[in-house]
Amino acid sequence: MGLFLFLQWLLFFPAHLTNALNPSIPNDALSLLTFKPFVSFDPLNLLSEWSEKASENLCSWHGVMCGGTGILSGRVTALNVIGLGGGELAPSVGDLSELRVLSIPGNMFSGEIPTGLGKFRRLKVLELQGNNISGRVSNEMGYLQSLSFVNLSCNALSGSIPSELYAFTLGHE
Repeated sequence: MGLFLFLQWLLFFPAHLTNALNPSIPNDALSLLTFKPFVSFDPLNLLSEWSEKASENLCSWHGVMCGGTGILSGRVTALNVIGLGGGELAPSVGDLSELRVLSIPGNMFSGEIPTGLGKFRRLKVLELQGNNISGRVSNEMGYLQSLSFVNLSCNALSGSIPSELYAFTLGHE
């Protein structure tokens, strides 16, 4: 268990150290830059513009949409990426606190759904279909109170859908 925690720390520490040394990198850009190494194959170079140098322009990155005014200005509100060739869904995606849409279908992602996705209190659309995501759907996903559309089909998920998630999705039809 200790080795696992140490390895997780090694994965995330460099990104957070980068932000500490260069606070001009927006937190949402940092979350996306931490997501990028979890993509094992990008055959169309969709994420090529995702870089620390271009972090001020993260709202123009492929698949990234930001809010326009007020509190959402410059904040990532949607992540829509199709065409990646494998990898895992990085836990750092859970740090995109203003996310309304997470649509990453058909990217051949494997591994489990990060429990951090349960932090998306404003998430309305969750599309993870057509990947190879495995494991159980966490009960934490039941905290997604704004959710109106979920598609987890064509994955390798096991177990049942948490009743909390089922209740929210039925309540928003």
